[in-house]
Amino acid sequence: MKRSLMIVSLAACTFLLSAQAAAQDWVSAQPLYGTHTLNTGFMPDPQSVTVVAGGAETPQTLGAPENCTGMITAAQPAVRINYTAGSFPLSFFVNSTVDTTLVVNAADGSWHCNDDANGLNPMVRFDAPSSGQYDIWVGVWGSGSTAPANLVISELNPTPLECGTNAQALAGDPGATHFVVCPGACTSNAVWGTGIYSDDSSVCTAAVHAGVTNGQLGGVVAVTIAPGQPGYTPSLANGVTSRAWGAWSRSFTVAPTGLAVQTGATALECNTTAGSLAGDPGATHRVTCPANCTTGSVWGTSIYSDDSSICRAAIHAGVINQATGGELTVTIAPGQPEYASSTANGITTSTWGSWSRSFTVAP
Repeated sequence: MKRSLMIVSLAACTFLLSAQAAAQDWVSAQPLYGTHTLNTGFMPDPQSVTVVAGGAETPQTLGAPENCTGMITAAQPAVRINYTAGSFPLSFFVNSTVDTTLVVNAADGSWHCNDDANGLNPMVRFDAPSSGQYDIWVGVWGSGSTAPANLVISELNPTPLECGTNAQALAGDPGATHFVVCPGACTSNAVWGTGIYSDDSSVCTAAVHAGVTNGQLGGVVAVTIAPGQPGYTPSLANGVTSRAWGAWSRSFTVAPTGLAVQTGATALECNTTAGSLAGDPGATHRVTCPANCTTGSVWGTSIYSDDSSICRAAIHAGVINQATGGELTVTIAPGQPEYASSTANGITTSTWGSWSRSFTVAP
């Protein structure tokens, strides 16, 4: 009897060790879609890897906890990230046309899983990430099927939006920029304007209209708050028809995040105009102005024609002090039908009619 119990115990132990070994096979396996090395501050941000989501196994095959859902290909991670951390958060999320799930084994060996953080797309965020190896699986909910997907890696800490979320949900005065992530299939919500949109417009549908995101997959968007406009022009683009409207008090522009993130500040002279700064509406530049900028013409109020002095516009807007100068963010904006004059902070700007390109300033 004792001999039989010993045999059973040995068999059970062998089974447990085999299961544990099987669960750890992925540690040394070659990822299906590559190993990527990223250091904090990586550019462009976000990074995207095209994968096939789904498989025939559950995450528990890996040793992941019961709250990890979806069906995955367990034998190999989809993607491996060797990451050197800094002071930024680190986010992994998926864009796909199907209901996907995300399973991440972090640098410290802990498991992190998500389903439906952004519509049917998952997101896993590390507020204080560790340096090391991150293994990632992309699953499909509830079946053994597979589907194409994009795995996105970002330090921008983007805010997930729904298709119907408008820019009134995003705080800030003109020049404030928000990084957001849009789900796919945001093509049917209301949008007013072209290039610059009224803030009651759907952010994600505006991003599709502007060609910033794919209508099917969605993606990360830089949203910059802009001043209200005297009118908004309709147009048809990328399968979205925007509408016309008259005067509105607050606007926004959308841009790919690669245009919105700059490294370091560019030193300007007092007379440097925004015509010297590259980019379409939504592009931002970090610049620094010298002290005592007493010369340079400016046209407009809050939104300025791009032949205006950047530094003088920044003083007029109260973003920097004339005596000290300083750093600021310049956001390229669409041309305006007219530019109003005003006096503020010791500077009187001029009036002008229609101009093809504009800019705003912010701290």
